[in-house]
Parts: sequence; structure tokens; C-alpha cells
Amino acid sequence: MQNKHIGILIAVIGIMITIYLTVFYQPDWVKALLNNSTSEPKTAMFKGNVGNLSATFNLKFDYSKNKINGIYFYPSLPNVTYKLTGDLFMEGNKNHIKLTEYSNDIISATCELYSRDNDKVCYSGTMYNTDGQVFKMDFCKVNE
Repeated sequence: MQNKHIGILIAVIGIMITIYLTVFYQPDWVKALLNNSTSEPKTAMFKGNVGNLSATFNLKFDYSKNKINGIYFYPSLPNVTYKLTGDLFMEGNKNHIKLTEYSNDIISATCELYSRDNDKVCYSGTMYNTDGQVFKMDFCKVNE
């Protein structure tokens, strides 16, 4: 009989912890996930750098599918656009992004970025071009 009461007590404590975490403790990534999971993904503009070049990114984060799609271009080369597709992973309090870059529908690079300091509006990482070149890469969301 005592084991039955311990089992019930453990179940009640587990439910209470779940309710507490859901209602009171919501890190930014949980809020983003909850806010975006039922709504249509929206495209957001980001500005940053790839190597020494300024770049503008238009990215769509689909949190319900953990996918990212979009494009980017260099303002100094406005007629050249690169397609980006990839995956979004939650690692602790940070987003981890793995992207594939396409130039003329051919894979031209892979990119790996992490959100900075528990912040989901700025990302930094590395681009690995298929020709062997490696570049630092970063971008931050532009306030609308």
C-alpha cells in the first residue's frame, strides 16, 4: 500500500513541475516555439556579413517543422541571389542552424550558426564553400 502512495506522490509532483515549467518558466526559445507553432511562418529580414562582405538575408523560420528557407544577397552585388535551406535545432537555450547554400540550384556551401547569448535575433558561425574557402558569417534580425 505504501508503494502505491509513493507512486501517486511522484506522479503528482511530476505534474506540478510540468505545470510550473509551462506556466512560469518559459525561456525565450520556448516562447518562440509556442508562439510560432500554430501560426504561419513569417519571413524576416536579417543583416550581417559573410567574410568581409555585407549581406542581407530574408529568412523564414518554420518552428513547427524545424526548417529554415530563404535567400540572401550582397548589396554590392544586388543581381546575385543565393538560396538557403536548412534545419533549426534547439540546444539548451540556443538555436543551432545548419544551412545549405545554392547558387544557380547547385550546392555551393554549407553553413553552421548558433544564436548568440540566449538571443534568437542574432546568429554567428561559419560558411564552408564547396571550393574549400571558409568564411565567418553573422547576421541579426532587422527591427520592423
